[in-house]
Amino acid sequence: MFRQIKVAPKDQDYQRILWGKNKYDLMEEYRLNTVNYGAASARFLAIRTMIQLAKDEDRRYPIAIKVLQRYFYVDHLMIGTEKKEAPVQLYPEIKGLPQSSS
Repeated sequence: MFRQIKVAPKDQDYQRILWGKNKYDLMEEYRLNTVNYGAASARFLAIRTMIQLAKDEDRRYPIAIKVLQRYFYVDHLMIGTEKKEAPVQLYPEIKGLPQSSS
């Protein structure tokens, strides 16, 4: 999930990595364009991104916003429902939400 969240171009300079094919090659410098899953803030950014998507799309996905704000943790969504129809209604909203952003 983390690698699917793009970082704003102005913030990419703060996420640089050095890479070399072996210890004899010169190191090359790269900027990460996505959230680094090893960063302390990665879990917060993942949750915050999903909640923001739900807020941005609340008219299209009214059930998803309530569920994500309450039951989403890192990249896990675990809920129980009293009515068996509820997951059937929720599934397309949760699945469609990340696909609705650019």
